[in-house]
Amino acid sequence: MFQQKEFDYSQTPEVQQLYQEFVDAFEEKLIVEDFIPVVEAACGEQCSLLLKKLQRRKNQKLDQDEFSQQFNFELSEPENFDCIYEVLEQGKGKITFEGLKAANQKYKFGLTDQDIKIMIQYTNVKDQPITKSVFRQMIS
Repeated sequence: MFQQKEFDYSQTPEVQQLYQEFVDAFEEKLIVEDFIPVVEAACGEQCSLLLKKLQRRKNQKLDQDEFSQQFNFELSEPENFDCIYEVLEQGKGKITFEGLKAANQKYKFGLTDQDIKIMIQYTNVKDQPITKSVFRQMIS
């Protein structure tokens, strides 16, 4: 329905360098539980999707490839879709269209106002909350 921008940063030199800075030298893996506070302190709300993905792996130790994949934010990835929806719905089980508009600006989904209007008409739920299944339908 819309042209999605590319949000896969997993292979960028910055991500590789970040891994090298925080990898545990003894285990040769990054300890997620120790890395989460670094992300929270460095960028907090700006990195809510990254934080959500890391929190799902809080008790894990990631190798370089696993760590790099945390920086792939493509909506076509099921985990990313689930995390984005969880961030947007904030524990309410639904999001509003106003919330979708705000999220579009924050997360740069690449939706135009016209895209959002078409989605509203297409899903026929103008004044209804957007459930996970409706959201998936809207962005696919």
